[in-house]
Amino acid sequence: MSTRERGRESIVDSAGPFAHPRQGQEGGHAVRSPWVMVAILAFFATLAAVDKNFLTLVVPDIKADFGITDVQVGLLIGLAFAVSNVAVSLPAGWAADRANRRLIIAGGVMIWSSMTVMCGFARQFGLLFVARVGVGFGEGISPPASYSLIRDGVSPERRGLAYAIFSIGGAVGSGFAFLVGGFLIAWIASLDLSGMPYLAALPHWQVALVLIGAAGLPLALLAFAFTDPGRAADDRIVQASVAQTWAIARQRWRILLPLMIFSVVQTMLTMGLSAWVPALLQRTFHVEARSFGPMLGMVLIIGAPLGLVGAGLLMDRLGKNGPAIAAVIASAVVAISGAIGPHVPAIELYWPCQAAIIMVSTVYLPVTSTVVARVMPAATIGTTMAAFLLAQGMMGAGLGPLVIALFTEHLFSGSGRAINSAITSVSLLLGGVALAAAILMLLGSRRPDGEPL
Repeated sequence: MSTRERGRESIVDSAGPFAHPRQGQEGGHAVRSPWVMVAILAFFATLAAVDKNFLTLVVPDIKADFGITDVQVGLLIGLAFAVSNVAVSLPAGWAADRANRRLIIAGGVMIWSSMTVMCGFARQFGLLFVARVGVGFGEGISPPASYSLIRDGVSPERRGLAYAIFSIGGAVGSGFAFLVGGFLIAWIASLDLSGMPYLAALPHWQVALVLIGAAGLPLALLAFAFTDPGRAADDRIVQASVAQTWAIARQRWRILLPLMIFSVVQTMLTMGLSAWVPALLQRTFHVEARSFGPMLGMVLIIGAPLGLVGAGLLMDRLGKNGPAIAAVIASAVVAISGAIGPHVPAIELYWPCQAAIIMVSTVYLPVTSTVVARVMPAATIGTTMAAFLLAQGMMGAGLGPLVIALFTEHLFSGSGRAINSAITSVSLLLGGVALAAAILMLLGSRRPDGEPL
């Protein structure tokens, strides 16, 4: 009996009365196609990214209206989400392995949309921070359920592509935030809001937040437009405790530990770059958000899907080594492009570097979910992905923007191009760590006895 079979047998035995065949599907007359489900989940990820990333487009306006520093902006954009991830990720993962996953997702959409509206009405930094925590709380509820649904609803041979399509939502949403955000603010500026008592006193960027959040509330009902595929019983258990999940993960540490390091560090770098690119363009090339917003948005909307779909197809084609190979490529490209881009002499030369970053920077998302779905039992996917999302949110999204801000204000404060030097240094440092972890993941893709993971 192989190592994997012995471990799986012990888990099944400990599951006791929880071990039983696949549960029935939920959804009544909802659409049963797994790709419709993936598309709707990707759409929700798009909404979440728009609500999350719109603020990065208006950093100068936030600083002017609230009188805050770059470090406070970093806290607002990054740490606010980390705080909420700590509170909700693991409970959301636990619930995703047990409760109605479509209901969980719909609730998350309604919460983050409502909190985005509250961001629009906040008039002090503290209130805006609290509202941003609420947005992060809502956005932390739905991902574990989404990953669990895709794991159960899509065949193993196509999961890499399915998770890549789901990940496209975040990148496309970021693109829409930049592409549409500038036009939306300009449109709001052309309106006469003097007759609207709640909106008239708000800056234009906050009115935009109110409209963006309100638009998401009715769209939460799309969670009930597809059928829950039911919970897979291929691992012969339906529920596993947190302790059992941890025990399974420890058996697979050679792949999961470097995967955790890679995903967290790559999240730090990706979130840090995405948060400070608008400020870099404004300070280095002296262009306004209305000028570069559409171009940045188009690069995101076109480049990210191409990179993610390519990575998904690569992972499915190369099998067990595919995710690690994709991780190595992504780490190297982001590190090199992130280091070169801030020092090019013209904005026309900057866009190719940014396009390269965008094409591969979010590859860590389908890499992480594909590996977890491959090496962990179906009954543990929600909890396991919640642990990864918790680490990505706390260490990655929480610290990524802040690290660049700290480098800018403290390490390169005397330089006339402080943000340029900070982004280059962080890209080389974090990119190198991510690349090393990806290589270790590739080396650990087989156990010592040769059993493939």
